[in-house]
Amino acid sequence: MRSKRFTIASITIDGDDVRIKYGDVLVAAQEGAAHLDWECVVQPFDPAPIEQGAYRLAIVTLEGRQLFGDAVLVRSVKGTHVLRGAGPVDGLAFDELDD
Repeated sequence: MRSKRFTIASITIDGDDVRIKYGDVLVAAQEGAAHLDWECVVQPFDPAPIEQGAYRLAIVTLEGRQLFGDAVLVRSVKGTHVLRGAGPVDGLAFDELDD
């Protein structure tokens, strides 16, 4: 499996800018997969829970890379939210992942 982790500089969830203390995105590729698997973990300054559902994410990494995709909330624990990609992530190609 190939993968790459990015630290998030800024994130927009369904068009709303979310101020975060920390966030990262892990992208992985299974051999023969149609698209990349990805997951986002964010810890906003506002610890309010996010409702279960699907969201459109727009992410800018510390390197300035822009990633976009649809995700679903997997869980929220003590103000930290885990969102899993519900389809492809735009802004990254298979050949950019590390072995």
